[in-house]
Amino acid sequence: MADAADPQDRTSRSGLWLTVALAVFAAILGSFNGLGRFDQILYDRAVSVTGRAADPDILIVAIDDASIAALGHWPWRRAVHAALLDRLQGTRAVALDLIFAEPDMANPSDDRILADSIRRHGRTILPVVLDRLDHPTAVNGPIPGMAQAAASMGFINARIDPDGVVREATLSARLEGRRWNHLAMSMLEVGGEAKQAQQLFKRAAPDGSILIPYAGPTAHTRTVSYLSVLRGDLSPEELRGKYVLVGAWATGLGDAYPTPVSHDVSGMSGVEIIANLLHAARDDIAYQPPPAWCNALFSALPVLLACLALWRLSPKRALLVSFALFIAILLASLLLLAFAYYWFAPAAALLGVALCYPLWSWRSQEAALRYMDNELRRLQREYPPVLNEAGAQNAGPSASLESRVGELRRALARVRNLRRFLADGLDGMPDATLVFDQDGRMQFRNQAAIMYFQRLGMRPPRVGRPATHLLEKTISDPATRQRVAEALS
Repeated sequence: MADAADPQDRTSRSGLWLTVALAVFAAILGSFNGLGRFDQILYDRAVSVTGRAADPDILIVAIDDASIAALGHWPWRRAVHAALLDRLQGTRAVALDLIFAEPDMANPSDDRILADSIRRHGRTILPVVLDRLDHPTAVNGPIPGMAQAAASMGFINARIDPDGVVREATLSARLEGRRWNHLAMSMLEVGGEAKQAQQLFKRAAPDGSILIPYAGPTAHTRTVSYLSVLRGDLSPEELRGKYVLVGAWATGLGDAYPTPVSHDVSGMSGVEIIANLLHAARDDIAYQPPPAWCNALFSALPVLLACLALWRLSPKRALLVSFALFIAILLASLLLLAFAYYWFAPAAALLGVALCYPLWSWRSQEAALRYMDNELRRLQREYPPVLNEAGAQNAGPSASLESRVGELRRALARVRNLRRFLADGLDGMPDATLVFDQDGRMQFRNQAAIMYFQRLGMRPPRVGRPATHLLEKTISDPATRQRVAEALS
């Protein structure tokens, strides 16, 4: 019995260790909250399908090709921007995504005209540029007159991933003891929604960053031409209470970045990225990676389920379960992003599940080879003529599964031939003969035994069934029946 149990115990232990190793491997990878480019591709696809309707209170005034054609080459005189601001009275807040870092030497009076217009509007935010987002050391802002006239200022630096895509935004940074907020956060504070800005700050990571929950593809936010606003095509009622962002949109003008939702080569303009961040703050949405231990658990759980399926189910059903887990992992990541606003990077879980089936199959094949080796050695030890006449040989540890199956098939064929030979020999005996195994079950019966029981009016005993109860009817002498019962037991 020990020979039969040891291989099974070793197989169970190896399966347990393999399960633990795969789960730990997936958990360690998952704790990094992302495996680079593959997770980024999956994240981009997930963000693309979790869009929202555009915010009707956010409006982009685009410096587009039509405006450039009508007003002349860029840059325009600052008096033109002052005239635009005068058209935007009644709006909740206006952000000019334009840098006025130097005085206008050609038209010096235009700086004062624009500053006066900014002051009259009272809710205009101007941009600044930090030299870097992490521990900035310098800031490039508007000239002093405009800076003093502005209601607030905010930085417009884009946080760019190594692959050039803008997926994240930094909400605040400190420079020489002063806190600088992102332009979108400054707009909320000026627009009377500082509470929404504070809520988004609370959702941000310790370094002040969030994953931008883009509402839709490029041009998803409502956009009107700079020229149409300047001409007065929009009535004051259409502009009242709106957050307005004025920025470059024309071909070759301004900044444009690849984003998860921009599928063309031109990317998304910087002013629309700011609009998406403003929209997210007003909706109180901020995508964030979960704590490392949560993503580790998210990665390890599917691996444990895959190993359990491989342990309990047939290979075909286990393969179907593995495919189902692939779909479940991707679906869970998408749903958690859409409804819980957490991005559980799925690559570690997918890799762990993908490794389960081949590694478990290798382990099962090794277990099958060990079992066949043990059975062949047992047959060699107990019935040497069987293997010798069947031509079985020990092919060694490098033999394939097919060769071992062939050896075992030949040995079992020889055993069946011997069993048939024994049965034919028993049928040739004139006396009724029954052969029992150690468990008291009948293994052989000859034709004389079948006829004997039929003459007694009894059903002949069936192979593999206990037949000791037949002794009471076939052996009349109690002492003889007792001796036979003791022999069988």
